[in-house]
Formats: sequence, structure tokens, C-alpha cells
Amino acid sequence: MEQLWPLEYSAFNLVRPLLRYLPEGDGHPVLVIPGFGAGDQSTTALRAALARRGHAARGWGLGFNVGPHDRVRLGLDARLRELSDDGDAPVSLVGWSLGGVYARELARQQPRSCAR
Repeated sequence: MEQLWPLEYSAFNLVRPLLRYLPEGDGHPVLVIPGFGAGDQSTTALRAALARRGHAARGWGLGFNVGPHDRVRLGLDARLRELSDDGDAPVSLVGWSLGGVYARELARQQPRSCAR
């Protein structure tokens, strides 16, 4: 599979100036989910920008996003539980492209674990 993260990173650089308008964080976890064909490397700059604003940004830790497979679904469920201390702390979800679809579905399936 062709790695798309260089293209995604270039697109991110276009919106980089807007990151200064991100709200201040309160330190709760933020799960950043990469787009199709990309991995945590593609969200490094975004997670760093979130961290500079006080968010506890974390990668998804599932390697390359190769589409909706059981490994992805189960892995995201486990990662959300891990970051939310098994439901005790809210987690904000940020998804890029297909990662945004995953984030929306994850929030719909586990609303108690997600920040509003």
C-alpha cells in the first residue's frame, strides 16, 4: 500500500497557521486518529500543536490505517478505554480524514468515554 502520510502532512501544513486559535486544554486526553494509509507519524505535528495548547494528545498506536478491519475496531476500543481510565476520564477524539469517520463512530458507540 502506498503511504499517504507525506501528502497528509503537506495538507496539515496548509492549516498550521490556524492552530494558534485552538482552545486551551485542561490536560485531559486527546486521541488523534490518522487518515487512510497513514500512521501516528502523520499526526506528530498536530499532536505537538495540541500539546503546546495544554492538551494531552496521544496517537492511536495501531500502525498504518489500512481501513475498517476488526484489528482497527478492537484496537480503537481498547485505546479509548486505556486513555479514559476505563471510562472515568473523558477523552476528546480528533480524526483526520478516515480517522474522523472512526472518531465519530467511536464517540457514538462509547459516549461515556468521550468528552463533549
